[in-house]
Amino acid sequence: LDQHERVRDFYKLALPLVEKYKEYCVNKSYLDFNDMISRTISLFKNHSDILEMFKLKYKYILVDEFQDVNNLQVELIKMLLTDETQLFCVGDDWQSIYGFRGSNVSYIIEFEKHFANSSVIKLNLNYRSTENIVGASNEVIKRNKFKVEKEIRAFKKSEHKIVIYAGNEDEENLVFCTQRVRELLEEGLTPDDILFL
Repeated sequence: LDQHERVRDFYKLALPLVEKYKEYCVNKSYLDFNDMISRTISLFKNHSDILEMFKLKYKYILVDEFQDVNNLQVELIKMLLTDETQLFCVGDDWQSIYGFRGSNVSYIIEFEKHFANSSVIKLNLNYRSTENIVGASNEVIKRNKFKVEKEIRAFKKSEHKIVIYAGNEDEENLVFCTQRVRELLEEGLTPDDILFL
């Protein structure tokens, strides 16, 4: 199948589900998260008095996980801003993983373009991971062309190196993991110290 035919086939499958979902929500008087945002935007566009009331109500707006915002969410944020509003956004473009569901990482990468008269403060010290993990992450992420330039440093030192192992078969991987767990337990670690992702 070519790409266009795959998209058409997807819509043939998805559209009836979407219609049923919408019908279900209407019948139950439910709103999902996107509905809440889009209906609020519609309300504000059609009732400027209500928009003005909310613009005056919120002097401070904080948005966490800003790397995951989508176009609708940013439209709503911008509608609420006045010259007096203080907008504070926290996020990390390197942790953006929701493009598949509509997030637009350009809002954080080009923040000053989207929000005039703003300033960006970079927090370059990682307190969670060790220097070997942070160093490896820097090396992988620096290959991404569309990102905020920064060099992250680690607060925690580490004596352990990152080990990469890839067996030829699942059995080899299982044996490697089992052996490594035994070694760690013999070194004095507890099962609670070991995590598989």
